[in-house]
Amino acid sequence: TASLSRLASLAAAPDFEDSFGLRPVIERAARLATGDVESARVPALAGSLSESVWKSLESDRAQFDDNHFIIYKEDFLSPDVYSQVESEAARLWSSKDLEPNCNLDGRDRTGGYVLDAAMGNSSLYRIFYGDEEFRRWVSRINGHHMFPSDFPVELREYPSGSSGMGCHSDLLMYANGTLDLEFVYTIGNLGTCTSTYTNRRGETTEVHTQANSLIMVRPNSAMHCVKPSEGGHRTILKFIYVGDYHKSSQFGMYTTNYCSKDNPNVQEVLARRERHRGVEL
Repeated sequence: TASLSRLASLAAAPDFEDSFGLRPVIERAARLATGDVESARVPALAGSLSESVWKSLESDRAQFDDNHFIIYKEDFLSPDVYSQVESEAARLWSSKDLEPNCNLDGRDRTGGYVLDAAMGNSSLYRIFYGDEEFRRWVSRINGHHMFPSDFPVELREYPSGSSGMGCHSDLLMYANGTLDLEFVYTIGNLGTCTSTYTNRRGETTEVHTQANSLIMVRPNSAMHCVKPSEGGHRTILKFIYVGDYHKSSQFGMYTTNYCSKDNPNVQEVLARRERHRGVEL
């Protein structure tokens, strides 16, 4: 949107040489883009998200701001799409399409990055990065046109007995903090694993993140935590949307993911892969 606005301003400048008659096209595109972000209407292409998601759009926009740019939504995807996510996650645990994340310890957190070169119909990239309805919901809540990042989707699990994750605000991976959104989509939560976040007034909200729920948060904003998981595990997806692809200096920390088979998370992911294959056989 920022690039389109700059282009629209340039096209409207009196000294702009509009050799191809693009000025009205660019100006109209800029108006349409702004209007769509501000719209409260359900997109014509609706169907991937739960109907309830759009009913609370206006209040969710206000809540996102009041919470210091974090929001939690239950019953997020439509039942059919959620079922696809469940099936695809189960497939990934037994597949080489899951590359172990060297930064995880394999005990409190395990999992890895989704490679998915085949890009089948149930691909998590198609569901979360390739779905226009989802992109529009994200854009309208954040107030800016947002797009899938060039950072991979991650499948992660907090196993039973996990100590969770300490309170933190997310790192700024991209240069513009307003146009950088991180997501946690809960596929299943079978234990006591709860998440907390603190709003602008210092008030803390605690939620037992339900299956098919979504958390969206800006970096350097709301403090949030994950409490220990007892009696069961929690499986999530992590991914990023951006409105500006320029990187922050912290992005470079995550551009390499090379570690030996001695890495505890590599060992856990490979062991789980074999267990899943054994069940399939």
